[in-house]
Amino acid sequence: MASYLQLTLTHRFFMDTNQRSIKLENQIMYLESYLEELKKIESFKDKLDFFDETTEVKKFLSSHPDFRSFFEELKPKEQIMLKSLVLIAQENILLSLIRHKKIEKDFLETLLEINHFYDSSHGLISYQITILKLILDQEKLQYHSSSHEKYLKPQGIDLAVDSKSTRALIRMGLENLDKLCEIYPVGGAGERLKLTSATNEPLPVAKLPFLGLSLLEALVRDLQGREFLYFKLTGKQLLTPIAMMTSNENNNDEHIRLLCKSKAWFHRGIKSFHLFTQPMVPVVTIDGDWMLKANSKLMCKPSGHGVIWKLSSEMGIFSWFKQHGRTKMLSRQINNPIAGVDSGLLGFIGAGFKENKVFGFASCDRFVGSSEGMDVLIETKKENGYAYKITNVEYTEFVKKGIEDQPESGNGKISKFPANTNILFVDILKVDEAIKKLPIPGMLVNLKCSLPIIDGQGQLKSIKVSRLESTMQNIADEIIDAFDGQLKEEEYQNLSSYITFNERNKTIAVTKKSYSTKCFEETPQSSFYALLKNSHFLLSECCEMNLPSFSDPDIYLAEGPFLMVNYHPALGPNFSIIAQKLRKGQIKKNSELQLEIAELDMENLELDGSLMIHAEHVLGSVDEKGVLQYGKNISKCRLKNIKVKNLGIDREADNHYWKNEIKRHESLKINLHGHSEFVAENVEFNGNLKFDVMDGQRMIVTMQNNKPHYKIESLKKNSESEYWSYAFDDEDRIVLKRQ
Repeated sequence: MASYLQLTLTHRFFMDTNQRSIKLENQIMYLESYLEELKKIESFKDKLDFFDETTEVKKFLSSHPDFRSFFEELKPKEQIMLKSLVLIAQENILLSLIRHKKIEKDFLETLLEINHFYDSSHGLISYQITILKLILDQEKLQYHSSSHEKYLKPQGIDLAVDSKSTRALIRMGLENLDKLCEIYPVGGAGERLKLTSATNEPLPVAKLPFLGLSLLEALVRDLQGREFLYFKLTGKQLLTPIAMMTSNENNNDEHIRLLCKSKAWFHRGIKSFHLFTQPMVPVVTIDGDWMLKANSKLMCKPSGHGVIWKLSSEMGIFSWFKQHGRTKMLSRQINNPIAGVDSGLLGFIGAGFKENKVFGFASCDRFVGSSEGMDVLIETKKENGYAYKITNVEYTEFVKKGIEDQPESGNGKISKFPANTNILFVDILKVDEAIKKLPIPGMLVNLKCSLPIIDGQGQLKSIKVSRLESTMQNIADEIIDAFDGQLKEEEYQNLSSYITFNERNKTIAVTKKSYSTKCFEETPQSSFYALLKNSHFLLSECCEMNLPSFSDPDIYLAEGPFLMVNYHPALGPNFSIIAQKLRKGQIKKNSELQLEIAELDMENLELDGSLMIHAEHVLGSVDEKGVLQYGKNISKCRLKNIKVKNLGIDREADNHYWKNEIKRHESLKINLHGHSEFVAENVEFNGNLKFDVMDGQRMIVTMQNNKPHYKIESLKKNSESEYWSYAFDDEDRIVLKRQ
């Protein structure tokens, strides 16, 4: 029985929906009346007197007189916390902890944190009222939409089309990267991914190994790819400040810090990062009862991403960004590794800077019936005009909001409303103002989870549980524009918020859960499949290479990818840039191309097997302070009219392609150490070969007597010469010129 949770509410019983609704309504009513009285009281002494005069506390102390002396030993604020538990009908939690002698400092600290965060002086009561109302809404499926309110499809900017206007936005995004900071919620526990260490310790989502890197490392690498592109166009070094919201769930914060430390803070310096933790909140049953774990500790979970704005304001994150001269923020989810593909993020950022927007959503197609939120435009009729806002509605809230998940047309699969991807553009000053009106946006409960418990009568039961969650994107609910009259569709662009659209494969493919034969979507395998699809398009359509046909998911899962491709974001990241570095050629079925390099000039490659190029200095070299300097002593490679043939990947081995854990029969490996260069023209590489080019060397390979022959030359020290110079042309294309 020890593996089950012990529900400590011994006098409770399992209620039907009607009984539960009556109970919740009564609790809400008396708690709201108490809250109104408490708001009028200022001093701790007067608050304590108020609690002691309530019927609930009097009854509790009468039944348990020994608690009087216990309470008197506590500080006034701590007394208020514990008496608040009695007032919100959680006295059995208190009794159980006393019985097991478990009222410890961390329990009181949790209560104080909830109290402060949700309403500084009486947050436990506010918290309980909020969650009871949300549970009641879920139970009754109550509608809160108004006849004055319409949900419309938002009109936005299509970034999927290569046009002068799209390229202008990409340029705008690049040229304003020095005014941008980035913020990542990385507190996910990774439970559905079944992610554990070698000792079975639960690991956070941020540590999921994806293509040989942790998801967090890949996120920072995407950013460095954009910073490198900025450097190539402007010649200026850029060090974007990064804030990360962690949690205490499964030691998430400690794991994140240790990961950053092990990677030398990604050679950005510890001062370019600001980490902060989100509050933990109680897990609550469908009856509104808090729960204890088997070890008599309060069962808590992270409070949701919506707390990120309030925390950023209170903990000085916004001020820190401003000190770095940043006015706008980009937010990305840790579990979406494909958002940085091609130029979508740059176009999205540029659209926000172009019109000095307050808030932005990067969106794409959404499938009907999917467990994804949707971005909507809400039009509200007011007494003196109309109000408009672009915001998100979570899929768990559709019924509550009176929204039908309908297709765009007929019986199609694409939803009428676009997907919320949690890729957000944020104006720091305006959002700091918005949280004064809406401190914690998008509060909700999701009652889809059930837990096995032992009830007060010793019976094994299953009960629905949830916690008070919140959504960061719904701060947009407070970004409202008012107009005297009703807007036309073409006037939606005048709103403070905006939305962009891009291909789904270049926008979202999340890693939320582990793969099973019944579940492919939202797994690391499906995210990797989306990346492969993008790479196939890049090489075949943009680089004009002859490739095998792209396989459908069933064949991919059964046989592995027909073409394994992986490249560093700094190779582009824009496909138009990569296409100027990789030109023409042919890649045979079951081949592998891995390019951990930025300075590459490759033309007419014929590949049948595995080719891996690994540069130690992809972006530049690290200075004496441990900070990466772009363009300094970079590694380079030039291949022209090259044929590579080897046995490549061992297709019979237990390969984990999405982790980049692959066994090979043979391969061609080119390892570039430090500041080095590899040059080969009109050469055939057959069989298992490895070339190591040392720091300060150039290796030139030619064919002699039908075999590759190489010679070594010395490179100039501290050379910053690179293959490619970058510039914008009159059509805002990024044009590369061989130096």
